[in-house]
Amino acid sequence: MAWCEIRVGTLLGALLGTLGFVLAAIVYALPLAAVIGSTQLALCALAATVGGA
Repeated sequence: MAWCEIRVGTLLGALLGTLGFVLAAIVYALPLAAVIGSTQLALCALAATVGGA
């Protein structure tokens, strides 16, 4: 069951992280945009895993 939650959270995080990366890259520098995008990915995957357990 946890594997399903990890997959869903990772997919959601990838979509939101990509959107966050693009928006942050427009406003800020690319290194900061990469941090924002990767953080969004990690937080969504973690939240879906913990919330689904």
